[in-house]
Amino acid sequence: MIDLTLFQHKAPLVQRWSDTDAIGHVNNANYLTYFEEARVAFFADVLQWDWSTMGVLVAKSIIEYRAPLYYTDTTEIFTRVSRIGSKSFDIEYAIVVDENNIKAFGTTVMVMFDYKKNISVDIPAELRAKMQ
Repeated sequence: MIDLTLFQHKAPLVQRWSDTDAIGHVNNANYLTYFEEARVAFFADVLQWDWSTMGVLVAKSIIEYRAPLYYTDTTEIFTRVSRIGSKSFDIEYAIVVDENNIKAFGTTVMVMFDYKKNISVDIPAELRAKMQ
């Protein structure tokens, strides 16, 4: 059971007509884009992410599809940090219709990364505090 009250952020999700396939539901490939859009909003709104000084990359993505999502659904995407390591952290996502009908759930493992040195780095203490 997913407890949506544990999530730190939620945002409206608008499905585009082009996201649907011949069957009429949102194609599974679009869910990673939805996660990315939610993650960027979460980084800005909750973590006050400074893209000029902090790098991050996706190391792993997992999606659990529970029910079809349709173009006409009124949808929100919930986001939270669920695990914090020394150099990586997990972000969980819940795509929700009508406030409590979870259509999909997923996780991305994010790694702090220094693009100039091409190495993973520790999560800064200030960012860690915002994640908690």
